[in-house]
Amino acid sequence: MKTEKRSFFFVQIKKVLQFLDRDPAQSIDEARQWIRTINEGIDGNQYIAWAIALKNDPGLIGTITFWNIKKEHYRAEIGYALHPRFQGRGLSAGSHDSSS
Repeated sequence: MKTEKRSFFFVQIKKVLQFLDRDPAQSIDEARQWIRTINEGIDGNQYIAWAIALKNDPGLIGTITFWNIKKEHYRAEIGYALHPRFQGRGLSAGSHDSSS
């Protein structure tokens, strides 16, 4: 439950969601449903997603996702979600280097 509450920022903080076409989750249950939807997309090969965590702290601080995948053209769009407390530190760029 601690990890679940800690990761709730991903679907609750407006600054994290500012470039997504969705409103912040209003409850843990609503967040769970959104995460289930994402997992279904991953299972259906619509997305590839990784968690971003610090080396000394395994808690989720963000995600990096390949989405809008065009297999026939060997390309995808890259999306990031990073907790505001960790923004501006170059972590998304470092995550991109680790995922490619």
